[in-house]
Amino acid sequence: MHHDAEKIAHKVKYEWHMFDWLAQRIANEYKVSSQQEQNLLTEDFLLHARVLCDFFVRNPKNDDVSARHFFNHESTWTSESNSLCAYLQQNRIRLNKKLAHLTYSRLKLDEQWDFSTIRNEISDAWSKFCSMLTDPARQWIGRN
Repeated sequence: MHHDAEKIAHKVKYEWHMFDWLAQRIANEYKVSSQQEQNLLTEDFLLHARVLCDFFVRNPKNDDVSARHFFNHESTWTSESNSLCAYLQQNRIRLNKKLAHLTYSRLKLDEQWDFSTIRNEISDAWSKFCSMLTDPARQWIGRN
């Protein structure tokens, strides 16, 4: 377990709560009053999905926070994470170019996202992560 896992747990929960809140708005076809609000909702949803997908599946670099940091043996999570977030992993380059890099590729990239698949993938990964936690990490993360 990472020595700062307890201290960062509230940031992990923040990412989950923001993603979940946005996912509910999109699933319920939240009424927006402008294209800018729709873009904001979509981009924020995708941003939090990307952060959580990285948390669940990517090998941490430098000071990146990883789900594996919340387990006594990192391999407990590493072996579980390989099959998570398939859609997001397949669309990682497109996601990065749409959100984080202003590139000419944006002219050709698909504008459509499978919100339902993204929501299901992240929600399933979160549920799996929470169900595998043991104390004290379970107390730091909680379920709500």
